[in-house]
Amino acid sequence: MNIPGIPLFFDALLTEEETRQLKQELESTERALAGVDAEIALAMEVHKELVRRRNETHHILASYRTSNPRDTGSIRQSISHQELELDRLNREINYAQIELETLLCTNDPDGNIDEVRRCRSIIEQLLRDRDATNCTLERLRGSLSPIRRLPPEVLSEIFLRCQSEEDFIHPAPSKFPHLFSSVCSAWRSVALTTPRLWSSIEVSLTGNVVTPASSIVELWLIRSSSCPLSFKISGQQTSEDALPEQSSAVTTQLLKLFAPHYRRWKKLHLEHIGWDLLPGLSGIPDDGMFPLLESVYLEGTREPADIAFIKKVMQRAPRLHIVSWISLHHHSEINIPWAQLTHIKLTGRILFVEDCLAILHAAPSLRSCSVMVSSPENAPTQHPSFVHQNLERLHIHALGHFSELLTQLTLPHLNVFSVNISYFETGVRPRIWPQTEFIDLITRSECAIETLEFSNVDVSPEGLIECLRVTSPSLQCLEVSADCADPSLASVTDEVLRALTLLPFSPIADQSLVPSLSCLKFWGCLSSSDGVLANMVQSRWMPHTNGEQGNTSQSLGLIMVMLKSAQHPQDISQLETLDATRVSIVRI
Repeated sequence: MNIPGIPLFFDALLTEEETRQLKQELESTERALAGVDAEIALAMEVHKELVRRRNETHHILASYRTSNPRDTGSIRQSISHQELELDRLNREINYAQIELETLLCTNDPDGNIDEVRRCRSIIEQLLRDRDATNCTLERLRGSLSPIRRLPPEVLSEIFLRCQSEEDFIHPAPSKFPHLFSSVCSAWRSVALTTPRLWSSIEVSLTGNVVTPASSIVELWLIRSSSCPLSFKISGQQTSEDALPEQSSAVTTQLLKLFAPHYRRWKKLHLEHIGWDLLPGLSGIPDDGMFPLLESVYLEGTREPADIAFIKKVMQRAPRLHIVSWISLHHHSEINIPWAQLTHIKLTGRILFVEDCLAILHAAPSLRSCSVMVSSPENAPTQHPSFVHQNLERLHIHALGHFSELLTQLTLPHLNVFSVNISYFETGVRPRIWPQTEFIDLITRSECAIETLEFSNVDVSPEGLIECLRVTSPSLQCLEVSADCADPSLASVTDEVLRALTLLPFSPIADQSLVPSLSCLKFWGCLSSSDGVLANMVQSRWMPHTNGEQGNTSQSLGLIMVMLKSAQHPQDISQLETLDATRVSIVRI
């Protein structure tokens, strides 16, 4: 008897019973192999189905990014398919685990070693398939989140509105816009394709060290694409960190990164850079225009070649309207285009009143003016008085008398008036603050002052009350600060505080005095009895209505005061109690 698959020479050596047993074992092996082949075929079919569904899901997710509302139904259908697949896999895993446990519990587990291995292999594959299905299911469910249904253009606009309000951004992983790109791949894609997120940068120089690195700066410039570019470079030459020639070389290389983009400069801010600018900006053509440049801030000593370059910038920037020139060089050297300016800051060189009046007359569109001024006492001016219709903010840093400046001006739209007086003399100081001229200016201009800032102003308590009365209807923010070492500048006394205190805390208070006051700063200028300041703050802590006149005063939103603990224990205790109810008080 010949058995298929058994060599003939074995047939002669076996008995009929041995032949029968061998034939049964071979048939059993063939059936097992056929079962394995069937399971492999089934696994391959399942794998093909999983691949098909994965590709379908990826396609849906990719098309979802186009924000097509019809994709929602397809995504929900895919979720249902994945949930059914997950249930199937869990059932098969349970069946396979039961089968494995059965094999291991037999009397002869070693005899089933091949079956055990096969069963374990099947379980491992099923577990991998279940993990993959879970991942796909989570992605699909996440894709239905409302934030994911936003069109990329809307998400980009949200990113832009989350940006810092500062003009310049210092690159850092923990700050915007890097935070956007670290959330997920979709957000990263939107962030990297929104050039305006990368169109502003701040770079600092310390000796020959650039922060951030030049490679980061170059990357930001690439990402900003063709957007208007705002950049700030600040630093100074230091003998400790680097040799002057090394620092100059670093500055030159840094400026060379920005030079090719000169046509899209929007805000240029160079602060405390003592080295030559021209080598780094030499790539800019002599006839180059700066069509988008709106703001220029230049601080520090400049070489003659730098002055020539800056003069060229001023003449070729048709949209330039903000200029800050903090330099010992006179502003006339750079040909500032006065007619188009809205903001000017000249605080690096002392100007005479005559110069200030000439600037204001030459810049009729000016809305903000900050100058350093000084003139001899009672020095006459040849400039006629005039009305400036647009000036809203006037900041005066006085190193001498400036009464003629106030006398010659009428400013009907002025709403911010700030004065900082510096004294060079020691001992008895001259009286500089022009009280009468200020009152006349406000009365003559009929302007609505909203912010009044006095720093080291030698105004008397009576004079300060008069200033408050003349600005009372519109004043919202009052800041008075002074050198703590000079008691003659302590103009905020009991008389001033009681005038600001509302009824019923002060029976002599003027209810019409500064009813809209919401911000108050007294820094080094207090000379008051303990408890008087706190009573004034408490009287303005909540909105107050005068029953007779029906006037309502604004509650204080921010208070900044400097107090000595030993002299003002009652003030400090009351202010801490108020601050506990509504955090608004900063005390030093």
